[in-house]
Amino acid sequence: MTTTNPHDPIALSILGSSTVRGLEAPLVAELARHGFTSAIRIGGYGTWALELMDDRAQVFEHDPMMTVVMLDAKVVLDHLGDTWTAQDITKALDLVATQLEESLPAHATRRLTVLTTIPLPMAVLAMSIDLTSKARIGAAWRRFNARLLDLAVADPSIVVLDADAILTEIGPLADPRMAAYVGIALGTDYMRECARQIGHIARSRRGFASKALALDLDGTLWEGILSEDGIDGINFRHGHSGEAYAAFRRALRQLASQGVLLSILSKNDDDLVRRALLDHPDSDLSESDFVSIRADWNPKPGNLVEVAAGLGIGVDSFVFVDDSPSERGAMRSAMPTLPIVAVDPDEPALHVVSLLRDGWFTTTSITDEDTARTARYRIEMQRKSLRERAQDIETYLRDLGTTVVVFEPLGVEIARIAQITQRTNQFNLTTLRMDEQAVRSWIENPQSAVLAIECADRFGDHGIVGAVFLERAGTTTFVRNFALSCRVLARGVETALLAYVAQGEFTRGQTGMIAWRTPSAKNSATASLYLDHGFRVSSHDHRAAHGLSSDSDQFVLAAADAPSVPLYVDIKER
Repeated sequence: MTTTNPHDPIALSILGSSTVRGLEAPLVAELARHGFTSAIRIGGYGTWALELMDDRAQVFEHDPMMTVVMLDAKVVLDHLGDTWTAQDITKALDLVATQLEESLPAHATRRLTVLTTIPLPMAVLAMSIDLTSKARIGAAWRRFNARLLDLAVADPSIVVLDADAILTEIGPLADPRMAAYVGIALGTDYMRECARQIGHIARSRRGFASKALALDLDGTLWEGILSEDGIDGINFRHGHSGEAYAAFRRALRQLASQGVLLSILSKNDDDLVRRALLDHPDSDLSESDFVSIRADWNPKPGNLVEVAAGLGIGVDSFVFVDDSPSERGAMRSAMPTLPIVAVDPDEPALHVVSLLRDGWFTTTSITDEDTARTARYRIEMQRKSLRERAQDIETYLRDLGTTVVVFEPLGVEIARIAQITQRTNQFNLTTLRMDEQAVRSWIENPQSAVLAIECADRFGDHGIVGAVFLERAGTTTFVRNFALSCRVLARGVETALLAYVAQGEFTRGQTGMIAWRTPSAKNSATASLYLDHGFRVSSHDHRAAHGLSSDSDQFVLAAADAPSVPLYVDIKER
């Protein structure tokens, strides 16, 4: 089970079939690049299998959130004699795959486990001189790696990095001299790229995965300068450069189909931009592809702040893409931690690589809420229009017609609950990050409970937007965490859920409720939440017993002070 606090150092254990210390330095650097400190321990040389089965091994004494298992072909070749056949290799591959299938899922119940597939060495193929055997070995090796990848399909607590895909970008796996003389079977470039990918996995698990793109236009989405060349002068798809721009836009649509929000941030005339999207004969984009179009001559950093505010998400949820060094410099100066992607208008064929190589949008799984995200945010604009027309906030909330459905999550819903804990920052009271197994364990524990909510209004369905994690000890109920999507804030949803939980707990015979808030850089808006809903500051300290840090604020609620469901929210059970 994996539960993490974003303020803690990221603790990792690295196991390997040969020398894997070369992963440590680039991994420390990658984690630091994302703002994390780290605590890394290295397993013994070749002892990976024993360590996977022994959670009391020294390499796990620092209680890591992640185990990284770096294997090379030695784990297979060690099962062969001095001479061998294609059938022998097939049997060896089956032995190793079975060993991993038996050990990894059990280990992954305790922490996220990252494994690499094992590349087929050219020397193995070269030592088999007949073409039929070469084909059999290649087919068997690929089936073996497919079995490893299937482990990640079956268990979200296992991540398998595809070594073949990495090697297509970085070249040879290792220097054979280093492998022979000092046991370094995985080379520096390979380790560095694995570290990059592991860094983004850790970033995602800590709740910092990006979910929106702010895109320039000229030299980024199309060739040419709209304000100078006019609508007819920009190139969407003709010639080799136009085809490269078209490939970049296809990559953007692929990201958008998985929930990444696209927005335009351009120094241009708004009317001209919208006409270009609509009227250019080669345009494969429309206004509906974007949740926001900000085209004017104002500084882009200020515009990005306004776009984020309009969407109700944090600026740090964005990745900024621009071909202009000066625009990128201005953005970096204003927002030093914002991911910024440089694209070169003279080399549009590299746009896709530049955007994707850093994995800013890496996430554990894609849910129905993700795929519908762009449509949901466009509907949100209709809600904003209603609010602007309303005489006052009470009228707006009453006309909105909000419905909240409370339920205990099951099946595929658990993935969404885990995602909420990982991605929600502004309204995440104790910033407890959980994977699917952790949520499932919380639900199965008779002393705890998870209550999730769906939300809808007159404009549409928000889907699953929040959850409360409860622990019970005697007659006291502890609210261990409360996380809610920012898209439903300030509509009475948080009040309705707190009222429902409190009334339910007191009805079942509980005499008190304890809740916490752990301050973070992003959840300042929740500072008075509990005090505004009948809680008062508690003098009893239960933090350590429930895994809370010493800077967490503690509140207590008595039955007489329990809040009521707002009149403009209809709350139901499922």
